[in-house]
Amino acid sequence: MSNPKSKTQNLKSEDLYQLLFDTALDAVVVIDENGPVINWNSQAETMFGWTESEMIGQQLSDTIIPPQYRQAHQQGLKRFLATGQGQVTNKRVEITGLHRDGREFPIELSISSLRQGERWIFSAFIRDISKQTQAEEQLRKLSQAVEQSASSVLITNARGKIEYANPRFTQLTGYTAQEVIGKDPSILKSGKTSPEEYKKLWDTIGSGDEWLGEFHNRRKNGELYWVSASISPIKNSDGVITHFLGIEEDITERKQLEEERRVRYRQEHILSTLLQIGLENVTLDEQLEQILQGILAIPWLPLNPKGGIFLVEEESDVLELKVQQGLAPDLLTICARVPFGRCLCGQAAASRQIVFADCVNERHQNTYDGIIEHGHYNVPILSGQKVLGVIVLYLPAGYQKKEQEETFLQTIANTLAGIIRRKQLEQHVQESLMRRERQVRTSTEIAKQIAAAPALDELFKQVVDLVWERFGYYHVRIYTLEQNDLVIQAGMGQAGHEGQYIDQQITLTTKQSLIAQSARTGQPVLAPDVSKAPDWISDPQLPDTKAEIAVPIKLEQTVLGVLDVQNNAVGSLSQEDQLALLGLCGQIAVAIDSHRVEAERKQAETELRRLDWAIRQSMEGMAIADLDGNIQFVNLAWARAHGYEPEELQGKHLSIFHTQEQLRNEVAPFNEQVTLNGANQGEVGHMRKNGSTFPTWMSVTLLKDASGQPMGLAAAAQDITERKLAASEL
Repeated sequence: MSNPKSKTQNLKSEDLYQLLFDTALDAVVVIDENGPVINWNSQAETMFGWTESEMIGQQLSDTIIPPQYRQAHQQGLKRFLATGQGQVTNKRVEITGLHRDGREFPIELSISSLRQGERWIFSAFIRDISKQTQAEEQLRKLSQAVEQSASSVLITNARGKIEYANPRFTQLTGYTAQEVIGKDPSILKSGKTSPEEYKKLWDTIGSGDEWLGEFHNRRKNGELYWVSASISPIKNSDGVITHFLGIEEDITERKQLEEERRVRYRQEHILSTLLQIGLENVTLDEQLEQILQGILAIPWLPLNPKGGIFLVEEESDVLELKVQQGLAPDLLTICARVPFGRCLCGQAAASRQIVFADCVNERHQNTYDGIIEHGHYNVPILSGQKVLGVIVLYLPAGYQKKEQEETFLQTIANTLAGIIRRKQLEQHVQESLMRRERQVRTSTEIAKQIAAAPALDELFKQVVDLVWERFGYYHVRIYTLEQNDLVIQAGMGQAGHEGQYIDQQITLTTKQSLIAQSARTGQPVLAPDVSKAPDWISDPQLPDTKAEIAVPIKLEQTVLGVLDVQNNAVGSLSQEDQLALLGLCGQIAVAIDSHRVEAERKQAETELRRLDWAIRQSMEGMAIADLDGNIQFVNLAWARAHGYEPEELQGKHLSIFHTQEQLRNEVAPFNEQVTLNGANQGEVGHMRKNGSTFPTWMSVTLLKDASGQPMGLAAAAQDITERKLAASEL
C-alpha cells in the first residue's frame, strides 16, 4: 500500500508548482525533447497571443520563434540531446520573439533542462524587454545627442559643482571636461555680469524654475565671449532638485553684429543730421557752425569740447579758420590763416591724410605760453584729390587713436565735403543764373533793336555796338561769308571805329584763325586762354586779347558769317558767354535772312509789275487757267481777239473759245500732248463771241508748283488768218 502522507506531500508540491507556474511574472514555456509544448502559462498567453489550449502540442518553431532563428533552434535541440551541452541553457540571452500577429519584439530568455526518466524536459523563462530596450535606446540617443550637440552642455550637482561637460563646452571655453569636473562654473566669469544678475539666476533655479539669459564670459585663454544660456533644475521622482542642467549657445558673432549695427545706426544718425543741416537755407558759415557743434556733441567720441573747421582760400594753399568753438584767444590770431604743411592742420591738408597727435610736441608749431596739454584728430576735407579744408578736434592728452574713430571722422569729412561743394555749386549756379538772366535780357533787347535796323550795314553796326556795350567785352566784330572769304563788316572796341585790322578779309581755309575755324565747322570755338589755342593768331592792334570766342552766324545749316568776341582776361569767357552769343547769332542770322528775303521780295515785286505790264500790253493773246480749264486771267489782246472784254471771261471755261467740232478734232489731241510732254504748240481753230471762227497759232505750257505738281495752264494764241490768206495767194 502507498503511504498516505507521501501522497499528500506530492499533491502539495504539484499544487505549489502550478501556483508558481500560473502566477509567475515571466512567461513560462515547457517542451519535451521532441519539441512540442507541454506547459504554457497565462503570461505566455499575454506575451505571445496564443492560448494554452492552442499551444499544447505545438512546435515553438512553428509559432513563437521568428523564421531567422528556427533552424538554429532545431540544431541546438539536436546538439543538446546528443551531447548534453547547449549554448543557451542556464544563461540569460536577449533575442527576438514572434507574436501571433506577426510582429517581432525583444525578449530576455533563460532555458533550464531537467531529466525525467528517459526523456529531457526544457523550461524557458521569457521576459518581454520591449520597454527596457526602448528606454535604453532612448537613453543612448539622448547621450549621443548631448555628446554631439552644437550647444555647450554642463551638468552640476545641487551644490553647483560640475559633474559633466560635453565636447562643445571644451570647444567653446578651452577647458577640458577633466579640468572642470568638481569645480564651480564661476571659473568662466569675466566680471562683465553683475552680482545682482547672478543672484536672480540662483533664486530662479533654486525655486525650481528655468532661468534664461546671457553671459559675457571669459575663455581659458582670456578671450571674452557671449553665450545665450538656459539653466534648469533636474528633480528626482520625489520632486527634489538633484542637479542643474545648463545649455549655452555661442552668440559672440551675433553680439558683434548687433554692436556693429548699433554703431552704424549711431553713425548714420549723425551723418543724417549733418545732411539735414546741409539742406538748410542758411549760409555756409552758419552750416559749418552747426556741424562743428554736432561733431563735438557726439557722446561716444572722446572729444574735448573745442575744435574748429578750416576752409581753403580760393586759388591758394592756405587754410582759413571759418568757425571754432572753445579755442584760446591766442590761437584765434595765430591760426586765422595756416599755410599747407604748417602745424598739424596744415600737415593734414598737405598730406591729404588724418594727422593724429596724443600730445603737444614739435609738430604742433602754432603754440603759445601756457598752452594746455592735449591731443588732436586733424581730418582733411577732400573732394577727390582736391583739399577743401580741415576739421580740427581736440582729445585728452595721452589718448590712443582708434581706427574705427578715424574711419568715422573721415566719413564725416567726406559728408562735409559734399555739403561744401553743394553750397559752392549753389552759389555758382545762382551767380550763373543771374548772369544768364542779364545776358538773356540783353540779348532780347539787342535782338529787338537789330530787327528794326533798316539795312544790313546798320544791322552789323548795331550788333557790335550793343554787344560791346552791354556785355562789357574788350572787342567785338562781325564777319559775313562771301563765297570763300570772311569779310569784316563792323567792329567795336579797341581799334573798332578805325576799321583797320590785319584780318579785314580771311580766307575760309586759313588754319591760324579761330574765325575761319568756326565758319568751316559751323561750331563755336572757345579759347578761354588764347595762349594755349594752337589756331589763334594775335592782332597787333588788339594787344590785350587774352580770351576769344568765335560763334558762327547760321541759318539752319548754312553759315552766313561769324561773330567774334575778345576779352582781356584769361578765363573771362566761358560756356555761358558762348551760349548767350549762340542765341544772339541765331537772331542775327534771322535778321540777315529777313533783310535778304525783303530785298528779294521787293525785286520780285518790281519784276512782276514789269511782267504784268508787258503781258497786259502785249499784242499776243495770253490766258491762264486752272487744271479744270477755268479761266483765271486773260490779257486785253486775248479778250478782244475773241470779241470779249477781259472782265467777261473771269471764271469761264476755255471751251467757250471753240466749236464742238474744234474741241473734238483739234483741242482734244492738242491737250493730250500737253499732258504727255508738259507743253505743246500748233495751229488750233478758235471761235469768237459772235460764233465766227478763225485760225490761231497756239502755245500751251503746263504750270507746276515748287514740288513739281501740276497746278494750271498758261496759253498764248495769235490770230493767223491774214498769214494763211497771204500763203494761199502765193
